[in-house]
Amino acid sequence: MCRHVMWLGRERSLGSVVLDPEWSLQRQAYEPRQQWHGTMNVDGFGIAWYQKRLRGEPAQYRRAIPIWADPSLPTLAPIVRSTAILGSLRSTTIGQPIQETDTAPFVRGRWAFSFNGAVSLDALVPLVERSISFVNPCDATVLASIVFDRVTRGDVPESVLADVVSQCAAKDPGARLNLMLTNGSSVWATTHGASLTYLHDKGLAEGGVLVASEPLDDDPRWMGVPDGSLILADPGSVARQALDL
Repeated sequence: MCRHVMWLGRERSLGSVVLDPEWSLQRQAYEPRQQWHGTMNVDGFGIAWYQKRLRGEPAQYRRAIPIWADPSLPTLAPIVRSTAILGSLRSTTIGQPIQETDTAPFVRGRWAFSFNGAVSLDALVPLVERSISFVNPCDATVLASIVFDRVTRGDVPESVLADVVSQCAAKDPGARLNLMLTNGSSVWATTHGASLTYLHDKGLAEGGVLVASEPLDDDPRWMGVPDGSLILADPGSVARQALDL
């Protein structure tokens, strides 16, 4: 089913988002609390983060192994810092390959994208606008290509995500479509068939917003996002709208 989390706000370490919280992504890999489909997320993980003083495009680190099995991450995560961090765990859809190239977050230009869910390729093919490889196809990889094609040509991100979810859901009623997209300044996320939460408090010492598949701790300020919604968040605000499904 997968899990993902996004931080936007004051600079903090990768580890403080993906490893250190009580219910971090590392723990959600084997013990998720709000996962409605599947029980583990051990088919890979990834992190995308921004260092806008150096370049506009995000850096990317992905592995096709359980997050706890990577010997390099515990040495990297505490010392790399960013104001925008997107982390993801993968639980592979049956029949799809387990490989780094199909592991979120995906990046193109200034954009980073993650997918939590499952959707049939038959529902995705009509949305594809350019030639892509369908050898050992992965729903998340195809979805990323569709979303990137649209936002890189200037389409409004919330309209892109809303339209993709609506069209896919119409063609595949059983699809689960939690999409997350960021440009390092804002994050757009949908919930359709899977949980989504956020914690926003610009008064925190580390001030900003967390958007995640499920809470990273037991802080009562975490807010659940109703199914069938799209949220737009940045360090100063969170807005929600209903998806047209």
